[in-house]
Amino acid sequence: MSFVPTGEGLVINAFYATQQLFNKAYGNYLGLAQLCAFIAKELGANPARLNVYIGVAKLEKIAKERMDAAVS
Repeated sequence: MSFVPTGEGLVINAFYATQQLFNKAYGNYLGLAQLCAFIAKELGANPARLNVYIGVAKLEKIAKERMDAAVS
C-alpha cells in the first residue's frame, strides 16, 4: 500500500498478488476505503481515490465445466 497526498486529497494505492473476486474482494475493498477515509480525516484531507492493482484475479467456486463453457 501507498498513501499519496495530492491536490485532490488522499490517494491510496493497494496491490494484491492474488485476489479472490467473489469471496473476498468486496470486503477487502470496503476495508481499504474505510482506511482511506480514516487516514484522510487524521491528515485533515479528503479521501480522493482508491486504486487497487491485482496480479492474479481468481474466480473461485465456479465449476471447471462452467468455465470451459464460458470460454468456448
